Amino acid sequence: MNEFILTLNCSDGRGMVSSFATDLVELEANIIASKQLTDHATNTFVILTDFEDHLDDPQEIIDHLASRVHEFGARFRVPRVDDRSRVMIPVSKDDHCLLDVLNRHHSGELAAHMSVVVFNHQDLRDIVERDGIEFRHVPVSPETRVHGDEELLSLIEEFLIHLGVLARHMQTINPNVCDRLAGRIIDIHHSFLPGIKDGWPYHQAWERGGSSSARPRTTRRPISTKIRSSLTTRRP
Repeated sequence: MNEFILTLNCSDGRGMVSSFATDLVELEANIIASKQLTDHATNTFVILTDFEDHLDDPQEIIDHLASRVHEFGARFRVPRVDDRSRVMIPVSKDDHCLLDVLNRHHSGELAAHMSVVVFNHQDLRDIVERDGIEFRHVPVSPETRVHGDEELLSLIEEFLIHLGVLARHMQTINPNVCDRLAGRIIDIHHSFLPGIKDGWPYHQAWERGGSSSARPRTTRRPISTKIRSSLTTRRP
């Protein structure tokens, strides 16, 4: 038996959990664990299902689910658990977020392949190359920003990137990059809503692109326009 992870999101509606569970049973799959959430603010349904199946190729599962996915207008992935996601890490000068990610990777906590680290400075090159990870220097300035965005998009294609992790990347991300990695790029920072003004900080963070998460590390979904808060926290 092989283990797979189904991740899916679409507009909320009735019967979704039952429908996808039925489809998996038709494949003689065994559901190990499943979690789902409806975000009422955006009417978005998301589900993550861990299951076993005798099939080897995820494409067979994708083909079987295709009609149901089309019915709900959903976006989904079904990778094998042993097929690790390829990660790109853009970072600037500060090393604390990058070191945290690398340490968690070495300990086995992060089951992913660290494909490439992208710097707009060269300060942390030795740390990355010492770990045997590909290093790419993509300088960013007002004059080179367009070229820098093109380089990021090129690296996404070159390394077949599944996930972008901004480890204190102190630059605004171009909408083209956000669109290319829609739903697959997060921003991490060791801080706790320091840029939220006035009251109700968690509500403001949610409205601006995230939701509350546990300390000490916070993450957010990058957005293409500047906001007062440079740091918010992760939406589940």
